[in-house]
Amino acid sequence: MKRVFVLAMALCLAITITVTGQDLTGKMLTGGYAGYTLGFGDAFFDEDYGSFKAGISLGGTFHYGINEKMMIGGELGFQSYKSEVKLPAILGGSTSETNTRINILFNGLYAINYTDDENAFFVTAGGGFYGGEDSEFGIFGGIVYRKMVSETIGAYVMPRFHYVMADPAMTMLQIAVGVQIPLGSE
Repeated sequence: MKRVFVLAMALCLAITITVTGQDLTGKMLTGGYAGYTLGFGDAFFDEDYGSFKAGISLGGTFHYGINEKMMIGGELGFQSYKSEVKLPAILGGSTSETNTRINILFNGLYAINYTDDENAFFVTAGGGFYGGEDSEFGIFGGIVYRKMVSETIGAYVMPRFHYVMADPAMTMLQIAVGVQIPLGSE
């Protein structure tokens, strides 16, 4: 899994030769997304006790351009988790519970290619607190590809890897789709 992440990040950095179409300084972007998250590793499966699964995610984002190719911002996300616990047959065999946790993330977008009125391609990375009241620190990285579907709304796809430093550590792949809306006028 680590090799896939490193290879994906290396590929994204290799693409940085592409020229950005416009300056991002002072631009603001907001939006929302919905996605599905897959969990990997020991944190998500134990043969003896049952499984723990990540699932549907929803969130909102805001970014502000600090220079020609870089935006910084934040994200408030909601992640659904489902746990299934194996019980002895006399107690019913198994039980499950679903809960939703809040993630507060800070991130950056690095523009590989950006224009206000057409396509945009970003590398995204950041960190933050996963899990609401049981907060654990984590980091993430991935890409964002946006296509403008009207003059003021863009649709995007965003695959990202998350690594949460819990006990045991959680590795997740999130694939999200959303809308991105430029704020203000330039």
